[in-house]
Amino acid sequence: MSQETEPVGEPLPEPVAAIDGGSSMLWSNGRRSIGVVRWGYVVYEPTFEIRCARTHSEFLLVEEGSEQLDEARHRREVETIREAALHARYVLVDGALDASSGPLLADVLDDVTPETTVVGVSKKSSLSATGGDYPETWYSLPPRTYVLPTMARERESALPGTTLSFASLHALGPTLRIDVAGDLERALRVARHYAGYRLCPGYPFPLIEAHRACCLDDKKHIYETMLQREMGRQGLLRDYVRGKKRGERTAYEIHTVLDGLV
Repeated sequence: MSQETEPVGEPLPEPVAAIDGGSSMLWSNGRRSIGVVRWGYVVYEPTFEIRCARTHSEFLLVEEGSEQLDEARHRREVETIREAALHARYVLVDGALDASSGPLLADVLDDVTPETTVVGVSKKSSLSATGGDYPETWYSLPPRTYVLPTMARERESALPGTTLSFASLHALGPTLRIDVAGDLERALRVARHYAGYRLCPGYPFPLIEAHRACCLDDKKHIYETMLQREMGRQGLLRDYVRGKKRGERTAYEIHTVLDGLV
């Protein structure tokens, strides 16, 4: 990684949209599984007021388990960039804008740029630009600076039309991988405006809000109850209970299943 850093300029107040999603497996009989994906966006004004927000959720029957569910979630997040771009000129997404995202992301970026700048923010990276001893996001940068990696592997990982950087947005914050489809320095200044939240300094606050809205950790039981009721209406309650076991291992405590049936 290059040792030459550039300063991230003064914060630039601009409205932003932030996108995130989540997925969780709810039921499996060992051959087929039912999961839920949830995704959406939140639009923030520079005053940290929410202009608008929208979330979606969908039950999916999958044959290949959690990997297929994660792919479905990722597709829906990428497709949401088009909708979020109607509300803000800067769209923040959780994750890298890299070649592994496939042609869908490239098509979406073609549709929304240059009118909209899309910014991928990653808390981790696997490029091993630091020699493989530790992740790039452990790399210590001077406060409020960024660096442009120069290794061939890094350049090849970036999606055409995007710029890959590692940046520190706050004196107390971590180093982040930030991919930008648009003007890099201006995008970093916009991200920096939202990176002063004292409980998570250095990470853009709207992405935290999008994660909170779409994360399933505190919502999974709601969807499990919905699925149980629907399978009960369709006469599949026995299947539902049997599906709470995977092989010989109980996926959930049996008393939790029984409590749900009361």
